[in-house]
Amino acid sequence: MLNQPSDDHIFPPQNQSPSFQHIILFKITPFKPTLNTHPISLPLQFIIVQFTMARTKRTDRKTFGGKAPRSAPGPGQGQKTARKSAPAQPGVKKLHRYRPGTVAIREIKQYQKSTDLLIRKLPFQRLVREISATFKNDLRFSSSSILALQEAAEAYLVSLFEDTNLLCLHAKRVTISSRDMALARRIRGNRF
Repeated sequence: MLNQPSDDHIFPPQNQSPSFQHIILFKITPFKPTLNTHPISLPLQFIIVQFTMARTKRTDRKTFGGKAPRSAPGPGQGQKTARKSAPAQPGVKKLHRYRPGTVAIREIKQYQKSTDLLIRKLPFQRLVREISATFKNDLRFSSSSILALQEAAEAYLVSLFEDTNLLCLHAKRVTISSRDMALARRIRGNRF
């Protein structure tokens, strides 16, 4: 029954931020009784609707760990006491630590630049021989065939972790979990 807002509606006032309550004035069409009309329905010319703007999630700055930015104490606020820690010994230099995530980003960039194999060759070769022994004993492998198997295995694992990371980000998380990997394998199908 509501029409478009008339010319004299208020939405939102220009001098207020959207977090305040606003009033909208809608014009309603004249009452026309039908078979489905509720007996309490009365003809109205105008209706005033008061609402509060929906709260939205702040997306202007995301932090992944670390400390919140410090703010200077305002008037009337005392200086906050520092955390108690072991007294610093003179002549002992404090150990340097990077913030959480800095080293991880550096390692990601390093591994994306390189084309080296990430799994050590000898442990992978032992794994291949152990798995092949369940099918037939005394199998021999050339070094190039084991390298080809390792290249294929690492390519599969990297693509699986990429899909897992996408599913984790889709769930608005930054840490992958086993259920992300299980879903990635389920979506891929029963190939492997």
